[in-house]
Amino acid sequence: MTASVVRVATEPSGIGVHIRVSGPAAPTDYPGLVADVTEAIDAVLARRETGVTVPPQRGSTGEPLVVHLASRQVFAHGDPVRLTRLEFDLLAFLCTRPGAVHDRTTLMREVWGEPHGHGSRTIDVHIRKLREKLGPGTANITTLIGVGYRFDGSGTALVA
Repeated sequence: MTASVVRVATEPSGIGVHIRVSGPAAPTDYPGLVADVTEAIDAVLARRETGVTVPPQRGSTGEPLVVHLASRQVFAHGDPVRLTRLEFDLLAFLCTRPGAVHDRTTLMREVWGEPHGHGSRTIDVHIRKLREKLGPGTANITTLIGVGYRFDGSGTALVA
């Protein structure tokens, strides 16, 4: 039997661990599995706290959207997506805070670095371009009219 940790990522409800097991034995029969899972979780927590990430090995992980923070690479359905600096920064900001609603003022302050964070239609344009470049079913950025934007794709995106 072989077992390997395929993916460990933070999710709104905690940390999600995906393990691939093949062969006739039960997962508990694999002596190194607990150590592998613990190591992978520790790596995710370290990246989350320090902002350091593991460089990508490939674009296709089976997830519709893959965002590699350290290398600033984005893959939609396994294909690389070219984003501008601000498009990537906006996507990374939203993806690392799934489920939270962010108004234009916050996005202008946190992503654009505008000290007063005055909202503008610039956010709308960048969101539209992100949706176009990522394609249908990958961006999962929800517009809450009169409120702001929320990333709802934590279950369909891998942020590493």
